[in-house]
Amino acid sequence: MGSFISLLRLQLRQFTAFRFDTFTKLAGYPLQLGMMVLLWGFLEELGTGFDTQAIIAYYAIIFVCQKQYPFVRLSFDVQVKIFKGDIFRNYVKPIPLINELFAKFCVQAMFYLLIALPLALLVVMQVSDVTLTVPRVLGFFVLCMGSAVLCFLLWYMVGLTAFFTVMNRGAIQLFNIIQDFAKGAIIPLSLLPEAWNGVLAMTPFPHMAHTSAAYLTQIEPMSFWYAFLMQWVWIGITYVCCAALWHKGVQRDNLSLV
Repeated sequence: MGSFISLLRLQLRQFTAFRFDTFTKLAGYPLQLGMMVLLWGFLEELGTGFDTQAIIAYYAIIFVCQKQYPFVRLSFDVQVKIFKGDIFRNYVKPIPLINELFAKFCVQAMFYLLIALPLALLVVMQVSDVTLTVPRVLGFFVLCMGSAVLCFLLWYMVGLTAFFTVMNRGAIQLFNIIQDFAKGAIIPLSLLPEAWNGVLAMTPFPHMAHTSAAYLTQIEPMSFWYAFLMQWVWIGITYVCCAALWHKGVQRDNLSLV
């Protein structure tokens, strides 16, 4: 625990040292949200019948879940560490690679939430009829953190596949496109056909962002305890898969050195 706290302090110092990178990360949120406001405003003028205000509120929240951390970069970093042999130091030091990366994730995700979440809540109150009670906001914060942990583990697992394959950035980009759609970052999942949602319900993707945003914005009925339970079921499954991939990859790596 002490070593992990030290990692958090180190990552906080490194993160605050690169202020321009922090600025561009925060600037991306209003730009992306603004594009969606223009798009759905145009669709409303065409008379599509969508509840545009509710959809904009949904995007305001889901982009917070999506932008907490550069998850694509996480997979790239893991792949690079594996191919360059940088993870060898994690074999000989009592600091697992996942702890090192998770400390970095905690610092950046929490910093982003402290800045972006109040702005998102303000947008929700201004553009929709959603009543934001303290229990609902706190519940959303819990679900938002759960979705971030699930995203972290899934992208970490994608990076670990580099133990068994060549370095393939195309596969990472393909996974990024699929998960963007399947977690509701492109179009709210409540607007998809019921059959599609039935298929997605058997995957972890909706719990990477959609269930958290749906719970707060009430774009569809969403139980806190259902969303919370499903998030942590998938977090447990994904963590076990990550641990299995890591141990199998380390064994393979060690055998290649013999």
